Amino acid sequence: MRLNLLARNNPLKSADKVRFFIENVFKFCGLLLIGAYRTLGTQFMGGNCKFHPSCSEYAAQAFHTHSPFFAIKLVSIRLCKCRPFSTGGYDPVPDRSS
Repeated sequence: MRLNLLARNNPLKSADKVRFFIENVFKFCGLLLIGAYRTLGTQFMGGNCKFHPSCSEYAAQAFHTHSPFFAIKLVSIRLCKCRPFSTGGYDPVPDRSS
């Protein structure tokens, strides 16, 4: 269901509209960077990841599930876990409720 921000009887206030717009812009930019990395970066890196889902898939899921700012925090934590002596394994994106 898409929100019609131009409707006259829209219950969103102007500050909410601006926040909604900014979050969508950040979400779009984040997903665009992830797509570019998946297209170009994995060719040079070899596509090996210790974690399941892979880091780029984790980032895309985080941006789809959470707000862009919280998604950036989750992705940063995940990237800090990628180090030479890390065991890896299954590390899903946390639910929105937690």
